[in-house]
Amino acid sequence: MLQLRTRFLWAGFMKLLLFKYGIALLLLAITCLQLYFVQTKNLTTWKGGGFGMYSSIHYGHSEIWIRADGLDIWSPIDSLGKLPIGLDNLKKDVFRRPFKANLEKLAVEICSFKKYNSIALEIWQPDLETTSGGFHKHRIHSIKSHAIEP
Repeated sequence: MLQLRTRFLWAGFMKLLLFKYGIALLLLAITCLQLYFVQTKNLTTWKGGGFGMYSSIHYGHSEIWIRADGLDIWSPIDSLGKLPIGLDNLKKDVFRRPFKANLEKLAVEICSFKKYNSIALEIWQPDLETTSGGFHKHRIHSIKSHAIEP
């Protein structure tokens, strides 16, 4: 009888440990995994559970600027006019995930669609300064691309 009682006490103790420490360790592991993805896989603050989405401005306020064929004039990407659905989706994808690889894909597609020899693209994101409460934009990525010959 003593063995049976000891076994039940031990099972209860293990269940208590699992609930007390297991859940906390699981949450810690998820947090560490997300921090790893932010540093290595360019996980945005709006992805992966949204822990950082309350500390950043929505990507809809970002801007992509374009300079075509070596001109000195920068224009917003919307100045290109209506884009085909696939190219417009790629543009939206760059806004959502502003990584250099996505920006390079967009540059190649714009070059082939508009028949440009070369273009330069920059993506700018808004930011709030916590000390002054001011608003400014900073450049995230800037690329220069040449059209791919068929």
